[in-house]
Amino acid sequence: MDVILVLVLMERLLAQKIHAIKHAIMKVTHIRKEIYSLVLMDVILVLALLERSLAQKIHVIKQLLASTKAKLIMKEIHSFLQMVINLVLVL
Repeated sequence: MDVILVLVLMERLLAQKIHAIKHAIMKVTHIRKEIYSLVLMDVILVLALLERSLAQKIHVIKQLLASTKAKLIMKEIHSFLQMVINLVLVL
């Protein structure tokens, strides 16, 4: 009878320990998922900031190119007008 009682108590302790281990594993899994989610959000935020920075730099480059094109066009117009004025003066 004592052996059966000891076995029942050991089984009960074992069941409690298994339950505690399962609970701990579930908690660790949940924490791991939360950490993964936070890391993923940080990565998305960094990518969004990089994209924004890149978009701003592209905008600045486009403005510089437009400004450079405008300057080149103005130089072309200026040289054309000088040519026309020289032709008018020659005539």
